[in-house]
Amino acid sequence: MVVFFVPVSKHDLKPNKEMNIKPEIVIDSRPNDYQKNVDLLGRLIECVSGNENFVSPSPDIATLTSVLNSLKGAITASGLKGNRGGRAALLDLRAKSAQAYILIKAEVLYMTGVASIAAGSDMELMASILSTGGLNVRTEPHPQGLLGQVQNIHKVHSHGLSRNQVDWEMEQAGGSYQQKEFKIF
Repeated sequence: MVVFFVPVSKHDLKPNKEMNIKPEIVIDSRPNDYQKNVDLLGRLIECVSGNENFVSPSPDIATLTSVLNSLKGAITASGLKGNRGGRAALLDLRAKSAQAYILIKAEVLYMTGVASIAAGSDMELMASILSTGGLNVRTEPHPQGLLGQVQNIHKVHSHGLSRNQVDWEMEQAGGSYQQKEFKIF
């Protein structure tokens, strides 16, 4: 088995300063992050209502407010962590949180569309319009950088594997070993 490593030069990882990178809104939540979804919806409602950049939000403020109130009610009905309510309350909470997450994403799409139309090709103006929406805006790329070299990798011989299977064992950070099985076609 042959493993190829592609060398990456350092200048490939640095963003070009003259590049116009389209700003985007960062949603730092998931459908099952109940309290984060409540916080994001509350921040969206507060910042978008009365904002001259976003005149007719889609979904509208009344829909966002009703979903926010129903999500807060579902969190209360579900109970505290460690002392949750029944299964029906948990399923209701998950459904309402997923609905809130979908509405957050829809509002972000609306805000991005309005900002891109209003700003045209001026990315700094677009970033400033998006920042009035109350959510975090990412304006530059964040490359991962160079990965560290693989260390202490060993081929494990096992009679229980087929001809087209190989076992590799790698040392992890804590000194423990992790075993991976690969199929070769």
